Amino acid sequence: MDSTKQTNEQQMYTTVEQAKHLLELGVDPKTHDMYWNTVCDDLHSEWYKKIYVGKEASIMNGLFSFKNGYTVPAWSLQGLLSLIQTIRVNKVTGITRMYHPVLSARDENDWVCYLKWGSDIIAIKTGVDMFSVVYDMVCFVYENKDEFNLD
Repeated sequence: MDSTKQTNEQQMYTTVEQAKHLLELGVDPKTHDMYWNTVCDDLHSEWYKKIYVGKEASIMNGLFSFKNGYTVPAWSLQGLLSLIQTIRVNKVTGITRMYHPVLSARDENDWVCYLKWGSDIIAIKTGVDMFSVVYDMVCFVYENKDEFNLD
């Protein structure tokens, strides 16, 4: 499926552009649970993007590209949630923290993602669909990776 055919209401996985941004922020490509691949229709000499579920060996070995014929990691909604639902140990204090996201729909076009540590709310992201608020929260965490003790 071409990333341009996903609508915000039904987005189920990262687009190539979103995946590229996550990689630039430092998300480990080995955490992917889906991947994009391009194939060439020899009859028409046109390139098509296809999405596949599962791990791709070339990505696991660090081999991927954004050029024609690429294979690029992608993340599902659950894959994105797993990036921020983790235990972090502060390297200085030794304090262990379990960060976990909480999703809530105020109505069908008003979603909220809270990032919690115990009963404390660390961050809030809102948006018109569930996928975008989770994606925004992952970006927030990785943009502030020093605060969240990410390597």
